[in-house]
Parts: sequence; structure tokens; C-alpha cells
Amino acid sequence: MVSGYCRLMAVVTFDLMLGTWVGLALYKEKPGHICSCSLASVTSKVRPAVKYTEECLFTVDPAETSIGATLLHMGRSSDYCLVECIEVGNKDKAPCMFLRLTMFSLKCSKSGDLTLGESRRVRYFKLPKKEISESLFLRPQAFWL
Repeated sequence: MVSGYCRLMAVVTFDLMLGTWVGLALYKEKPGHICSCSLASVTSKVRPAVKYTEECLFTVDPAETSIGATLLHMGRSSDYCLVECIEVGNKDKAPCMFLRLTMFSLKCSKSGDLTLGESRRVRYFKLPKKEISESLFLRPQAFWL
């Protein structure tokens, strides 16, 4: 596994099984989508095209607000986990903070685009009410052993 940085994505990982750089789109027109691009030749003067999955991984529940997220490669094949910090608002109470973990596998469709297929699994974990630094919410940290 090779990691790097791309200005369209946060941290990116080279997925050997798929032969492409994979990252989480945080900026531009497709936040919450997985994006990928081919490995560019050192001599190439053309930047590789960035492709996006059709599926958005960020929460779609109107009661939930996505605060920040990190994409984690699970270390084998093309398995990933999206670690998303969300705020659940309530009119009568103070908002609650949760970590929303979305585990999924990437694969190539027949047309060569990345897709999640039906592999998505989602779990929620309530965060403690203690004072937690804002940087944890904006860029949750995670690692896989």
C-alpha cells in the first residue's frame, strides 16, 4: 500500500488490486464520493482524469450533519472504511456527536468505473459528551492493524 496526497482528495492510497489511486473526495463538486485516478507516467505532461463513484458515502439522513471524514484502507484487497463524524440535531436537546463507520469493498464495473456494489455496512458509535477537540471532528483519525 502506498499513500500520498492529491489536491482533489484528502489522503490517497494506491490500490494494487484495482491498479488506481483511491481517495475520498472532500472538495469540488462531489464531496463524499470515492474518487480515483490512474498512475501517471513520470514523463507525462497530462494529468490523469479523476473518476468518481456514483454512490455518495456521506450520511443522507436530514437529521444528521456530516462534520468531517477520513477514508481508511483496511489492508487487504479493496476493502475500505469511511470514518465520518456526524452531529445529530434535536430541537429540544443539545446535539449528539457520533462516529459513523461505513465499511465497503470497491470493484470495477463492466464499464471500468469504480463502484461500491451492495457491499456497504454502516455502524454508529456515540461519542462522549466530554470536551473533544474540533480537529477530531473535522478530520477523524483512524488506523487499521
